[in-house]
Amino acid sequence: MSSVIFKTHADYLPKVVQNATYALNGRPKNLAPGDTILIAQTRQSLPRGEKQIHYRMTFVGAELDKDGKTDRIFGRHWRYIIVAEALKELRLPFDISDIVNPSKNYEQGGSFVYVARRDEAALQECGHFDTVDNA
Repeated sequence: MSSVIFKTHADYLPKVVQNATYALNGRPKNLAPGDTILIAQTRQSLPRGEKQIHYRMTFVGAELDKDGKTDRIFGRHWRYIIVAEALKELRLPFDISDIVNPSKNYEQGGSFVYVARRDEAALQECGHFDTVDNA
């Protein structure tokens, strides 16, 4: 299993959390069912002192939005809807920069970025994947 960080603006975050859904214009090529999605609020929309990542969910699949589901959920249209399950609040919200010596720059890139295996292991070791309900 692997992990990916999906970046979202504060305006869309409540809908992402409420629906365990994300939307993109391109389909992520390296995601497989069961992979972990970390939801990160974009730095530009983040209140000072707040951590970026508060939630995780499990990837189920990506569907072409043929019937306007993204419009109904988010108020605008994206080509793909990312279907997930088991959305959970993290016990220890974090910024990806909390990792000592991350193996890559996670700030760059578009709407999502894959987490390097070494960094994923460091996050798990520090308890950053643990959820409020301990599941």
